[in-house]
Amino acid sequence: QAAALLRAAEAGAAKKSLHLAIRLKQDKSATPLRGSIALPRRLPSKSKICVFARGQDAANAKAAGAYLVGAEDLVTRIQDGNVDFDKCLATPECVPLIAKLARTLGPKGLMPSAKRGTVVKNVAQAIEDAERNLDFRQKGSGAVLRLPVAQSGFTDDEIKKNIEAVLSMVTEMGSK
Repeated sequence: QAAALLRAAEAGAAKKSLHLAIRLKQDKSATPLRGSIALPRRLPSKSKICVFARGQDAANAKAAGAYLVGAEDLVTRIQDGNVDFDKCLATPECVPLIAKLARTLGPKGLMPSAKRGTVVKNVAQAIEDAERNLDFRQKGSGAVLRLPVAQSGFTDDEIKKNIEAVLSMVTEMGSK
């Protein structure tokens, strides 16, 4: 019912994102929630993905729609201060090359790491996943997690499925 009311209020206006705010019951000492989720109905994204790769992997990354692709040339560009992308991936053979960028990319949360799943062998699949998945992060030690779950043009069922997927993920992460 709420989704229908939101759509009625937005009639004739440009599509807007619908955000979900979840109040969490957690200790002040608990680590903030962060991760990524593949929503059943994908949100349109304009992610700029940077990929550190050589040879065939670089060609695959370009074909998959990466914003920036390269190796040594890309390292030089980033060292000069040109960091105009949202997500960053790397192939295992480029990891030693990008170690120099830790001080630049690390504080921005862009440094590729195996732990976060951003050092990959199959670049094309990783780009597709990065575009499909919604990254989220709880800001500070506050008890509220906010993230976009739909757009005003989605059907009631699509909105419901996206909200259920987010709630399921948060419940699963909170129980760990």
